[in-house]
Order: sequence, then structure tokens, then C-alpha cells
Amino acid sequence: MKSQCSLVPAIVVLFIISCVMPGANSVEEGRISLLKQGDTLSGFEKIVVHFSQPVKEPEQVCFTFDPPLFSHSFRFSETADKAYIDPGEPMKGGHTYTLTLCNGVYSVDGKQFKGENARITFHTHPIEQEPNDTPQLADTIYDQMSATLSTSTDVDWFVIGDTGVYGFEFSQYDLLCSVVVMDSSENTISETITDKNTIITIPAEFSPPVFIAVNSFQNWNGGYYHIRLKRE
Repeated sequence: MKSQCSLVPAIVVLFIISCVMPGANSVEEGRISLLKQGDTLSGFEKIVVHFSQPVKEPEQVCFTFDPPLFSHSFRFSETADKAYIDPGEPMKGGHTYTLTLCNGVYSVDGKQFKGENARITFHTHPIEQEPNDTPQLADTIYDQMSATLSTSTDVDWFVIGDTGVYGFEFSQYDLLCSVVVMDSSENTISETITDKNTIITIPAEFSPPVFIAVNSFQNWNGGYYHIRLKRE
């Protein structure tokens, strides 16, 4: 009877160890996310992926996309906590993409990036549909639109039919261009875009539909721009 009682403390100790040890050995996982606020990108912009901790071996990292981006390339920041991904080609407008980090990637402090923490789902804004080089072929903008001037003679036309729109934000990236706004009576205003972000107000007397024409400035081409409508 005495020997049976002496076993009780040992059993209790073993029970405590079995409860504590799994927690002591668990390793918190790393996580990736889009650096940009929100989950919708222009089909022309670079994708910046933020890592919750610096990556141990950036040269061993790879990404896959669904739908595929076969020509993509990337580089890491000096701090190894951001990857700048160049899609290599315009992403499809109005689509959903899933970016997945390859297996076996660890942070400098041993945290693994895996599962849902190694996957990002994001969307793309609509992209212009060529040809749209005349008012008759203008793309309709419902909320936002991304586009590019592929040559120095390229002209993009867009149309806004919503009477509640009072203007739009024009954002340009590595591009110099001029913007002409015209209503159905051919009243026009124009502005040369030199700032990265410009708010253009549509005159109250303009009769819908309102057209927007984007032209190259000083024979500039390449880069891209983004139009975001502003409503009352």
C-alpha cells in the first residue's frame, strides 16, 4: 500500500510535463501580406509582398500565381522583409489572382511561412480594351480603370454616363500625358498631367455623357495611369 501511494507524485509530475511541453515546442508561423492597403491592384503595377519577419534565405524564395504569370520576376529589399514582384506582363483586368509562396521558406528566427499564411488573394481593376482610340470606341468607366499609352501617338478614349460623377482622380506612373474632358456638346477642358495624382473636376454645365481623352505629352510613352471616379 505504501509503494502504491509513492507513485502518485510521479504520475502528477508526468501529467504536468505532458501538458506543458507541446506549448514549449510550438513555433509561431510567419505570414505574408500585400504592402498596399486593400486587396485590389492595377493590372500594370508591381506587387509588393510584405513578410512578417525578414526571410532567412531570400535567394531560395519563389512564387506561383493562379492564373499564371509566367514572365514574373522579383527582388528583395535590403532588409529581406519585402519582395517587389514585376508581373512581366499586364495582369488581366477585373480578375482574381492567388499568389502562393513556395514551400520551405523560413524567417531569420526560424518561423516558417506555410499554408494560408503563405498565400495572398487579390483582385485587379478593369483595364482598357483596345481599340479605344475614338469617342465611338470609348471604354465605359463605371468606377475605376487602368490603362497605358503604348506609343507616343496612342490616344485612349473613355466615357462616363453616370450623372452623379463630379470629377475623377488621375494617377500616373512613369508617364507624362495630357487629358481632355469633353461633353456631348463638344465643350472641352484640358490639363497636362505632371503630378502623380491630380483631381480633375468636370464643369457643372457639361452635358452627359462625358468623354475623357488621354494623349501622350512630349512624345512620352510607356508607364501606366489609373482613373478613379469621384461621386457626389
